[in-house]
Amino acid sequence: MLTLEEVKEIAREGFNLIPVYREILADLETPLSAFMKLRSLGANMLLESVEGGE
Repeated sequence: MLTLEEVKEIAREGFNLIPVYREILADLETPLSAFMKLRSLGANMLLESVEGGE
């Protein structure tokens, strides 16, 4: 995870987009249920990948 100072340094270098993510153990969550819980936090996007044709 980046510190605030690292983010500021990246911004000084001219970048205006910094991806932020967090991995969580979610045995009882689906991507959609997690998205629905977080949607009220503002601008958001759900990206999901498929491995092995699942």
